[in-house]
Amino acid sequence: MEMKPLNIFQRVMRIWDEAHPYNAAQILEIEGSPDVAAINRAWAETLEATGLGQVRMRGRHFRYERAEDASALTVTLDKGLDGFITQQLNERFVTRAANGDAVAMPLKAFVATRAGGDSFYMGIVYQHWVADSVSVRMVLREWFRRVYDPAKARREPLQVPTGGFWHFFGPRATGWRMHAGIGALVHSMRQFKGVRRLDGDPGSQDVACTLHRLPTGTIDGILAGAKRRGATFNDLMIAALARAADVYGAPPRRSGQHMAIGTIVDMRPMAQEEMEHIFGMFLGFVTTIVQGHTLNDREALLASVAAQSADQKRRKVAAMNTLRLAVGFAQARMMSERRLNAFYRHYMPMSGGVSNVNMNISWPAAYCPSPLRDFIRVAPSGPMVPVVVGATTFGKEFTFTLTRRMSLVNDHDAALLAQLFMDELTAWAKA
Repeated sequence: MEMKPLNIFQRVMRIWDEAHPYNAAQILEIEGSPDVAAINRAWAETLEATGLGQVRMRGRHFRYERAEDASALTVTLDKGLDGFITQQLNERFVTRAANGDAVAMPLKAFVATRAGGDSFYMGIVYQHWVADSVSVRMVLREWFRRVYDPAKARREPLQVPTGGFWHFFGPRATGWRMHAGIGALVHSMRQFKGVRRLDGDPGSQDVACTLHRLPTGTIDGILAGAKRRGATFNDLMIAALARAADVYGAPPRRSGQHMAIGTIVDMRPMAQEEMEHIFGMFLGFVTTIVQGHTLNDREALLASVAAQSADQKRRKVAAMNTLRLAVGFAQARMMSERRLNAFYRHYMPMSGGVSNVNMNISWPAAYCPSPLRDFIRVAPSGPMVPVVVGATTFGKEFTFTLTRRMSLVNDHDAALLAQLFMDELTAWAKA
């Protein structure tokens, strides 16, 4: 495979990864007991069929090569899935030097069991700069199907993109105008004025991850509550996270100041080209400013969030933020880890982030509830965001992980934050 260029978000993420492992994870919960030998064979076949494996980095270019070790890690969850994932989020992928290049295996497959459990987990921990969650779900799909539905397994390799963000989501590709993009860039720099900033030195970037679930079927009432108000489920999550983080998030708390909440956006639906089988990193982001005075008025808060979301979608802000990524990369590459943390804390102070996926419109839905019981996604926090919700709707289940920087939100407050977040969501179903 020829060397391919990193896109702009990959370059930014690699800078974050140098400061602290910027890892993510996606996990299938499957009924029954694992056939570890069959699962290992399927993983090796998946890497071979997809054309993936270890990645060779040379400057700003990379390519995939055959994996030297194509086996999945086998784990017994003595400390629960949360404990295992927390360890993996803070653990660097092994990188070695080879003829002047850097070589690493960026996908770590695992099979995890619990003593006395009637289900097990198949999952992938991955260096996030390599791939977005859509891409990793492609790999999970091929791995799962080679064990449970081999007739539907894909035989052709996945495609590695030759174009970057400008190619797929630039003005010509998605229809936004350059002057509007520049205006959005200036606005993005100004909108953080008056937004609350973290108190003091944020300290270590080590993170902890906890897993949470709403009672089965609760999601239906929440979705109905959003629809009644002309809002989306993502709008509800932004509002719920803002109210929870205001009380139990990173300090300052209950300050009455505005809050900035980020949302990760899957950029692929915006592209004019077919991206169904492209393995790469194509995530964008938008920022919602929560007005301080709305934090005590749930309906006003949601109306404000929903209005901003609709406006951002109409103006294609996620695509225009390609410019913001480019400026951010130029700034970040010149800074030490400490200066980078200080820069984000001062100029882009975020109180939380949301990554939301409806798995009922993706391939796992065909295997729910048997043999697939649940789908779990873990999003990293990085240097910008103290707490991130990785939310997944699957069947009648709503599951989310809470990833947070331990130096900013302790165990006790994180548990209260997660509970208040759930309480806020369920309040919309009742109202």
